[in-house]
Amino acid sequence: MIKKSNMSTEDILVLDASDEITADDYTEVLIPNMQKLIDTQGCIRCVLIFDETFTSFTFGAMIEDGLFGMKNISDFKKISIVGLHNWMQEIVKAAEFIAPNVLKDFQPDQIDEAIAWAKS
Repeated sequence: MIKKSNMSTEDILVLDASDEITADDYTEVLIPNMQKLIDTQGCIRCVLIFDETFTSFTFGAMIEDGLFGMKNISDFKKISIVGLHNWMQEIVKAAEFIAPNVLKDFQPDQIDEAIAWAKS
């Protein structure tokens, strides 16, 4: 599940991720909120906070992620990812080769730092 956090501001989208993330989470929450940032700010600055209950992405969620990401690749400015599981850290490392200085991972106790980096 993905929910928009009350820590979100006009220029930074903060999302809380838990349990299993589905295609509906993308189409109903993530994509509309990211599109709003593109429309109002000209780019995406986002903080994704994964809690300890997060388990996985469904196949449909991965498809939605890939389609939106490819369509809007030049709109991603900064994405902070908080509370990564080990397997996700490897994905972030790989993605840094494709989009250097766009993704950065943070520990769960570094939310303020993650938001500050996304704003920088």
